[in-house]
Amino acid sequence: MYKKRKILLIIIVLVIGIILLFLFFNNNHEDDLSNVVIYDPLVPEAIEMREETSGKITCLNNRGELYTVKACLFKFFTQCSLLNNDDRVSNIIYSMLNNKYIEKMHITQENIASKFSGYEDSTVEIYDIYKLTYYEDVSTYFASGVLKSNVTNNLKNFKVAINLDNKNETFEVYMDDYISDIDISQLEEGDVVEFEIPQSVENRIYNIYSPVSSTISEISSDYLIIVRDLLLNDIEYAFSKLDNIAKEKYNSIDDLKNFVNQYRSELSLLYYGASDINVDENGREIYTIYDSSDKFAIDIYFDKYSTFSFNIYLL
Repeated sequence: MYKKRKILLIIIVLVIGIILLFLFFNNNHEDDLSNVVIYDPLVPEAIEMREETSGKITCLNNRGELYTVKACLFKFFTQCSLLNNDDRVSNIIYSMLNNKYIEKMHITQENIASKFSGYEDSTVEIYDIYKLTYYEDVSTYFASGVLKSNVTNNLKNFKVAINLDNKNETFEVYMDDYISDIDISQLEEGDVVEFEIPQSVENRIYNIYSPVSSTISEISSDYLIIVRDLLLNDIEYAFSKLDNIAKEKYNSIDDLKNFVNQYRSELSLLYYGASDINVDENGREIYTIYDSSDKFAIDIYFDKYSTFSFNIYLL
């Protein structure tokens, strides 16, 4: 009887020992796992850690992207033109800015008036635009062009980056001081650009948009005005936008300048009359635009919706 009790006691001690060893090793294993980051694609925090910081430049998929970006920028710069130490307008502008831009440039609602003053009620003319896409719903667009004052006709250059979230239909802006190292006019499809964008853009009430489409006459009218303004106000940049066909006729900036000086009064009255669309041997869309006086024609060559070149000639 004594021997049986002794054996039972040994078994109990062994069982308790095994249980204690199991608990000890299991606890250490859990401590090790607590230091391991598990990337669950359904957990937002994990996604943030995996955020991409570089990507390849692509051209726009369609012209609707261009006009949607243009509408967003018009909305943003219109608020800038209304800024006059108005707290409500300051809040609206603040809501349209990217958070990382705000942080890096030390933007506050109190200093917005000093940083975003000097804008007039203007139309937006985009000369060059490219995009980066990391995620399915969000793209970053790099755009440059001019703001043409509706008050004085003065031109003000701009260069921005803008995130568009096509799922939430929201946008946010980075000004040129954030992208000073990116020359948009020199970008090409396939270039690698270091730029971090969010996976979504928060709805802040004032930063929403609706996708925009455009008609042939609207596109033609817009680009006729762009060419007219370039010829009259920025002859060097106008020369850089000439198509190779045009450069066979205008061999130098002086040649183009002489043409403009000869027809300056007529060019200042250049307005849209009609247009035709064709496709050249390189697959480029060509808009042939006739002014309302039937004196000039302008060919606009579109390079995959991202940039353009032109030729102007007498009829």
